[in-house]
Amino acid sequence: MKINILGTEYNYRYETRAELDMPNTLDGECSYQDKKIRIVKDTYETHEPELRKPKNQQDYLNLVKRHEIIHAFIYEAGISHKYNDELLVDWLAVMLPKMLDACKVVDAI
Repeated sequence: MKINILGTEYNYRYETRAELDMPNTLDGECSYQDKKIRIVKDTYETHEPELRKPKNQQDYLNLVKRHEIIHAFIYEAGISHKYNDELLVDWLAVMLPKMLDACKVVDAI
């Protein structure tokens, strides 16, 4: 699947951890050079702390997808000093649905 990130086309795909040959410490990956976002679709029983981990696999998968897409947006926006800031990217991935809900209330979307 293709996804447009600020005018740059990224290849976006889901695969199993074995297919992606990704270490257990990663649930997704954004490759800026290759313009690829890869998501591990069987990624619920991994290393995430229980306090951060959503209650079900689909919610967690959505969090991982937002996280990797946010990496790409920050990179393509040219904010080179922040695109690998995991704390910022995690915060945005968690807060984005809440931010969108607030914007919808006041018809800002």
